[in-house]
Amino acid sequence: MSSSGQPLQGCRLNPLFPLAATAEDRKPFAPLQAVQHFASQVQSQVRSKLGHKAKDTADKQSVSDAIADAASATRAKPSESQHQARRLVQNLSSKGLVLAKTSQGSQGSDLGAVSPAATVSKEELGRATWTLLHTLAVQYPQTPTKQQQKDVKTLVDVLTRIYPCTECAQHFGEIVKIDPPNVSSGPALQQWMCRVHNVVNKSIGKRTFNCRFVEARWGALDCGEKYACDMQGAQKK
Repeated sequence: MSSSGQPLQGCRLNPLFPLAATAEDRKPFAPLQAVQHFASQVQSQVRSKLGHKAKDTADKQSVSDAIADAASATRAKPSESQHQARRLVQNLSSKGLVLAKTSQGSQGSDLGAVSPAATVSKEELGRATWTLLHTLAVQYPQTPTKQQQKDVKTLVDVLTRIYPCTECAQHFGEIVKIDPPNVSSGPALQQWMCRVHNVVNKSIGKRTFNCRFVEARWGALDCGEKYACDMQGAQKK
């Protein structure tokens, strides 16, 4: 941002997060490299736009400090590099730097400030959560170990407390208190999951599902390799 308070014009930065969405993302320090690459771009833009203006020295320094802070925090905790990258983008955006919304190599000045991520509706969150739970039930062993039984009970219990929708978590907790999860076998857990799902659906005016056909409704995860989807601790056949 210049001393007049106007955003810098013509600053084109390659989108940060696509860098971390490539095959490189599988490497441990790919997110860190993405932050460093992005920081390099920002520094280059700042130097070219502000370097020759003494009155903009404070702006340039504040941007450099933001980059240095993000890089330092990322080196200290590489596992949090994506979080630091997002904070860096938000910080720079608040200072008036604009990021390109267009893909790398596009022409023109189609620039826009970075926007916060879209919110998630309760319905979207619910569908995603039920998909996770039903998939887990499908892949739950026929003869689970004591640890696997404990893990599933713990997961269900935790959801009653930290599920992002407070009223949903409380309602789920009431259901579980009346009908605790049956973790004795895979089929038993599938039936329990279907049963409590129906209770939730009925409470919000949605249709219920015939649990006799639960195995035809929810399938296992397609992992592509033998044993790749097995739960930890499952015995190999």
